[in-house]
Amino acid sequence: MSPEWNGTLYRLGPDSSFWIAIVAVIVALILITVRVRSSGVLHAAWSAVLCAMLLMPVLPYCVPSISIPVPAAASGVVAPPEIPATTPQAGAIERREVIAPALAPMVPEAPAAAASPAQGPMWPGVALAVYGIGVLALVSRLLPGWRSVARIARTKAGITLDAAISPALRPSATPVHESGLVAASLTVGIFFPQVIPPVAWRQWPAEKLNAVLAHELAHVRRRDPLIGMLAHLNRCIFWFIRSA
Repeated sequence: MSPEWNGTLYRLGPDSSFWIAIVAVIVALILITVRVRSSGVLHAAWSAVLCAMLLMPVLPYCVPSISIPVPAAASGVVAPPEIPATTPQAGAIERREVIAPALAPMVPEAPAAAASPAQGPMWPGVALAVYGIGVLALVSRLLPGWRSVARIARTKAGITLDAAISPALRPSATPVHESGLVAASLTVGIFFPQVIPPVAWRQWPAEKLNAVLAHELAHVRRRDPLIGMLAHLNRCIFWFIRSA
């Protein structure tokens, strides 16, 4: 396997996992030390860790390298001492030996060895194959769920909320639809989220309907559908951390 593939595998493997673990431990220690109890702050902190985890493998390619000049003394390379030039003594005779090309021994040249392709270790290829199988297995598990959500979104129907809905919930720009394919309310849509309760919402008392809508709109404000999609993607890419 080429050195480029080895470097990519290393960044996706132990290198990224090490730095991700360091970031997660630092965030956890800060949250425990400060005694954070706010769900919003906890959600934002771990969402940042999730984004950092996804960006960790590509950061070496995006961040420019910084070259730092190192002096020769600091690098441990010592220059050879200067040898003073000496002049030949008076009367000294410079002798030169000349070997005629014809008298030089003829040494037959050894035949050039046949060039054989360099074969590196097999473990990078095996590790990459195992990693790819794990990614494909987890992605194949996600596809049925994504298809089910798409089917629910296609079969939705618009509804008009009753006057019993709290005034704080009525002006919301998030659309609310109903679907007979769901048994509980859910929020779908990564970029354009929408709330989909079951058709049984018409029999709910006003207090329950207000509580359900407030809960689902909180998911919309926190961009939980987008965070959930990134979390699933993160699990597919770094499945070896979860299984370790």
